[in-house]
Amino acid sequence: MIKSMTGYSKIIENYEDCSIKIEIKSLNSKFLDAKIKLPKLFNHLEIKILSMLREKLVRGKVDVYVDITYNKTPKIPKINNLMVNEIVTILNDLKNRHGINDDIKIEHLLKFDDVLFFEENEELEETISNYILKTFMLSISKLDQMRIFEGDMLKNDLLEKLDKLKQLVKSIDLKKDAVLIENYEKIKTKIQSLMTNTIDHERLYQEAAINAEKMDIEEEVTRLKSHITHFLNIIEHEFPVGKKLDFMCQELFRELNTIGSKTGNTEVIEAVVEGKNIVDKLREQVQNIV
Repeated sequence: MIKSMTGYSKIIENYEDCSIKIEIKSLNSKFLDAKIKLPKLFNHLEIKILSMLREKLVRGKVDVYVDITYNKTPKIPKINNLMVNEIVTILNDLKNRHGINDDIKIEHLLKFDDVLFFEENEELEETISNYILKTFMLSISKLDQMRIFEGDMLKNDLLEKLDKLKQLVKSIDLKKDAVLIENYEKIKTKIQSLMTNTIDHERLYQEAAINAEKMDIEEEVTRLKSHITHFLNIIEHEFPVGKKLDFMCQELFRELNTIGSKTGNTEVIEAVVEGKNIVDKLREQVQNIV
C-alpha cells in the first residue's frame, strides 16, 4: 500500500459549549516530527494526540493547530475578597498617614497579584477535551484520505517507471551473450598481442574465457529482474514501504552501475544510462512515500 507523506486537512466542528477548528499539515520527513499547538488549558492532550499521529501517520513532518471559540468559559473568574479587604485597609491607612486625598479605585486593586484569579471548570474542561480529541480524529482521517489519494497517483507513476526499467533490463538481457563473446574476443586479442611468437593456443583460450567470465553481466541482469519483482511486491502488499523502496532503489542503481563498468557495448551502456536515470526518478518519488 502506498501513502504520500504530504497532505492537509482542516475541520471545524460546532458543539454546544464551543467551536473547534483543527488544521493538520504534513510534509516529508525520515521520521515522525510533530509540532502540536494547543490552547494552554489543554496542553495535557499533547501526548494523546502525538500517540494518535504516530499510529495513523507513521512518519512525516506534521504541524497541528487547534483553535477554540468558547460558548461557555472553561475558567470562572473569582475575587479574593479577603485579600481585597487587607489591601483596602492598608491603602486607607497610607492615605491617612500621608494626607492623600485620592480615591481607591478598582484598577488599583487589580494590579495586586492574586486579587483576581480563575477557577477551572473541571467538568467543562473535560467535556471540551473530549470534543478536541473527537475533532482531531475527524481531521486526521481526512488527512489520511488525502495521503492515500496522492499515494495512488505516486503508485501509478512508480509502476509506469518500473515497466520502462523492466523493458530496458529485457533489452540488456537479450544482449548479454553478445557482450560475453565481445569481451572474450577483446581479451583474446589483447593476450595475443602480449605473447611471444610461441603461442599456447589452449592456454590462450582458457585465459580469455576466464577473464571474459569475470566480465559476464548475467548475474547482475538476474538480480535486476529479482529487484524489480521485489519492488512490485512491496508496493502491492506491504505498509509502510518508503524506507524499503528507497533501499531497493539503491540496489537497482548498484546493479546497473556494475553492468556499465563490465561492458563497453554501446547499446548496453546506453540502456544502463537510461536505466540509472529512471532509478533516480524512482528515488525522488520514493522520498514522498510513507
